[in-house]
Formats: sequence, structure tokens, C-alpha cells
Amino acid sequence: MDTNILLESGTNELEVLEFTLGDNHYGINVAKIREILQYMPVTPVPNTHPSVEGIFMPRDTMITVINLKNCLGLPQTDEKGLFIITNFNKLNVAFHVDQVIGIHRVSWENIIKPDETISGEDGSTATGVIKMNDRLIVILDFEAIVASISPETGLRVNDIEQMEERDRSDATILIAEDSALLSKLITDCLKKSGYTKLIVTENGQEAWDKIRHMQAEGDVLKKINCIITDIEMPLMDGHRLTKLVKSDPELREIPLIIFSSLVNEEMRRKGEQLGADAQLTKPEIGQLVDAIDKLLDRQSLKCTLIGKQSQNLRTRFDFNQRNLLKTHAAGNLLHNGLGHVCLCDFRSLFVDDQCGNKLPVLIDEVLRSFLLLLHLFADKVKNDENGCDDDHNRKDNTKSIQGKSASFNLIASICQKVWIDSDMRI
Repeated sequence: MDTNILLESGTNELEVLEFTLGDNHYGINVAKIREILQYMPVTPVPNTHPSVEGIFMPRDTMITVINLKNCLGLPQTDEKGLFIITNFNKLNVAFHVDQVIGIHRVSWENIIKPDETISGEDGSTATGVIKMNDRLIVILDFEAIVASISPETGLRVNDIEQMEERDRSDATILIAEDSALLSKLITDCLKKSGYTKLIVTENGQEAWDKIRHMQAEGDVLKKINCIITDIEMPLMDGHRLTKLVKSDPELREIPLIIFSSLVNEEMRRKGEQLGADAQLTKPEIGQLVDAIDKLLDRQSLKCTLIGKQSQNLRTRFDFNQRNLLKTHAAGNLLHNGLGHVCLCDFRSLFVDDQCGNKLPVLIDEVLRSFLLLLHLFADKVKNDENGCDDDHNRKDNTKSIQGKSASFNLIASICQKVWIDSDMRI
């Protein structure tokens, strides 16, 4: 199918295919659809679930056919209908429907989440509702439908049960998952693997609001150590949440994992473009824990190494108070001499990072400033020389230029020391 929406990143929109079962209208995310085929005879398989019609093999690929009417408890008809071929959770499944109405492009903000009378802790086959003109379109939870027929396609909790007992309570993980059933399964699995400090939200918008609130309070990087997000969620989807987090200069340091049934090669490329640190399909709960472990261990190691390197840099730079005052005074001299350039103050050379270390984050900025000053100084000398009409004025101007040059050389030598002695570029 031609799905241009798949090529866009973080738009918080999706395309929904509307279809019918009898007089009822339902929807499915186009990102899950491989193709739509006319009905063809299927081969029944003995001792299968009542909702499984059988199997067929278009283009040498065996696909299981599920009767959606049977799953939803709707009366059967003689209409042959169509097969919607889907791919999610690394499974190819065909759903037998009556008619396809069309495709609608909608914002997640306009998708209504079913209340608790429809969607409780035990889950529901509906994940959202769209009001379209004079009708309601119910978006079905196809993952839950397949899992109810074949439980082994759901989260593989046994991967967690095989882990040894451990304590990872020092890390706080924020979860964005709209399915109450899956959210409970994910949190139970994470707690079994040692991650007990969890912040659970129902959609990307709620997760983003919490993140922004913590950011406003300060030290957000110490309050959230990892983010796990689904893709399909009302109000704000996981790709939009990823884009917001990874576009923020401070929040982008937080490891973010996309954990969704929609993760295939095309969606993986989209997640990589947005900056996701890892992407996994939902059955792989064991791999999810492994990914969290690796990302948090890498983050901890990064903080440790940066702390050691910044300490070495502070020792080698030897910026004592006398040097700072000299540097600042020279900067003022140069500022007064050139007239319109303000040099970086070396007292702001070190700032705190999320690990509590002091980092020389302005090295590149300082060097760029000196490069600019060098060009300006050269222009100033050239202009001054061109402006001298007699030998007396030329001698006075030469003394002025020499004074400016001495100030410049003092600061440039300090900058060169910073550049040569440092082992890393930040």
C-alpha cells in the first residue's frame, strides 16, 4: 500500500483504514497493513481456535486467516468480503472483513480513548474511537485479538522469570503505554527484573507533561533515567514524544526506547531519524530489559569517564584566581582596543553536567571567539596603517597596535594551552 505518512517523522498523525463488519465501522492503523486481497478459499486446520478460519498461501507465504466477526461476537453473514493482510509483532495475519470504506488521515489528538467501562485492566479490543461525520469508527486492538487467540504471541514473560534476582532500584523509568493490560504486564516484568521505580503514563501527552514538569523543577536528568514508549497512543503518539525529547538540548541525554508492535524495518528507520536509542517489538520483553541495562550502564560509564576526564582537565588547566583575573583584564583590554568584541569570560568555562561533574563545554566557543578576534585585529591593523598620513602619526599608531597585540597574545596563549592540553572535544 502507498502510505506516505510512514515517511514523515513526529507529525503526531496516522492514517486509519476504515472497514465494516455488518453495519459496524472499525479502523486499523495503515502502518500495520501489508496489502488488501479479495476473498479466496482457505484451508481449515483441525483443533484451532474457533476464530481461526484456516490458512492460505498468497505468493508462497503461509498466512493465518482470522474471522473478525467471530472474535467480536457479531453475527455471521454469507458475504465473502476481503482479507486485510497485516504485519506486526513479526507476524503476518489476515483479518476477514466485509468491506473497505477508505483511508482517513487523523491526528492522535482527535482519537478518543475508551473509558474504563470499555477498557479495563483486563484489556479491550478497542484502543480508540474516531468521530467521522455521522458515525463512530472504533479502532481495534489487533495485537490483543491475536494474543487472545494465541497467547504465546504476547509478551514473553518467561524470559524475565529466568533472570536472577537483582536490585536496579536506583534507576527511574518513565513508561508511556495506552493499553492497561500491556502496561501492567510491562511494569510487572520490569519490577521482577529489579526496576521498581516506575512512572507510568497512559499516552505520550501525559508523559510529556510529566517530563516538562520535572524539567521546570530542575535536575530532570536525575529524576528520569530512561523512557519507554509505545508508538500508537491517543493524544500524542510515541514518535512525536521521541521527537520532542530528542530535540531538547537537555532531555536528549535521557535514553529512550520505542517498544511497539509496529517496529519493522521501515518504522525502525523512522525511529532512528527521530533519535531513539533502541527499538524493540512487544513480545521481546526480555530484550527490553537487556536494552535498558545496556543503556543505563553506558550512561553511568559515560558519567564516570567524563568525571575523570574533566578532573584531569581542571588539573592541567590550572586556572587559579590570578590567571582568571589576568585573562579577564586582558579580555577587557582587547575589548576596549577593538571596540566591539566581547571575549568569553574564562570563569564560565566549566559548568555542571547531569552527573554532577564540571565540564569544559565552552572550549570550541572560546576558540571560535579568538579566531574571530584574530581576523578583526588584522583588519584593525590594516585600517590603522592605511589611515596614517605622516611618520609621527604612524609611530603613535604602531605603539597602540603593539599594546593591543600584547593583550591579544596573552589571551591567545591561554587558549592555545587549553586546546593543546585537552584530551577530548566536548
